Amino acid sequence: RDALLAEPRVPPEAGMRRVEAMGDAIGEFIGQLSRESMSDESAHRLPEILRIARHHESAARFALEAARALAEPAAGPDTAAVGYPAFRAAAQRVLAGASPAAAPPDEQPREQAIAGFASAYDRFKSGLLASGARGDLPLATMECWLRAASALRRSLDETAKASTPTHRTTMPTATTHP
Repeated sequence: RDALLAEPRVPPEAGMRRVEAMGDAIGEFIGQLSRESMSDESAHRLPEILRIARHHESAARFALEAARALAEPAAGPDTAAVGYPAFRAAAQRVLAGASPAAAPPDEQPREQAIAGFASAYDRFKSGLLASGARGDLPLATMECWLRAASALRRSLDETAKASTPTHRTTMPTATTHP
């Protein structure tokens, strides 16, 4: 989440290492669980837990891709000039409903936030292309922002997939038999 909404100048390399370590730890934990005795209900939830973890890892990778694009010198210093604040605000509304700490969201506001983000993405992308075509924005800058916007959109798509109410679950606990 922080990588998606951070100011676009510092790639979150350390954050990505934490996400990868978390993914590895989850995989190792599930591997240990699969060797232990557990209830059928817990065993059936393992694939869902892996699916959610993979979506979060993909979201982090896309956020890193966006941060890298915006860290390029060609991206330029002025995010307001290319309409980034409105795009970012729409992303924040989607993420507010996707937080693991949030109560299961009401589908209508969640879907409205997702649709609003899709519209903001289209406007942002169109604005970048128009600015580049008119010569108001250097083409290299436009390319950096287009790559970043696309990566941010994919990251939010992965975040939304991971946080759908039907996929919220808790980690199972292992039960050992002597």
